[in-house]
Amino acid sequence: MLRATLGARGLGLFDPIVAGDEVADKKPAPDVYLKALDLLGLPGHRCLAIEDSRNGLMSASRAGIPVLITRSAYFRHESFDEAFAVVDSLNRLGERNLPVCA
Repeated sequence: MLRATLGARGLGLFDPIVAGDEVADKKPAPDVYLKALDLLGLPGHRCLAIEDSRNGLMSASRAGIPVLITRSAYFRHESFDEAFAVVDSLNRLGERNLPVCA
């Protein structure tokens, strides 16, 4: 997915990359996020997860990570009440006034 959307440089933009097949339980369990936090050496509240589904929101939230939801065609009508913020697209993210989490 990273190569398809960001080109050859996509994989180099993120470190670490943790996939569902590397943990015991997949989303909505927090395992994938907990492993990423461990590899980063950071607490959840110092990070931001970007998700598009309810399962992703639940997974990151259970790991203590605030979640920015980007609505997708697949999950557009799901409830995201617990999200830090919900946007339709990241295209103009720099122009939006999102709430700041300290």
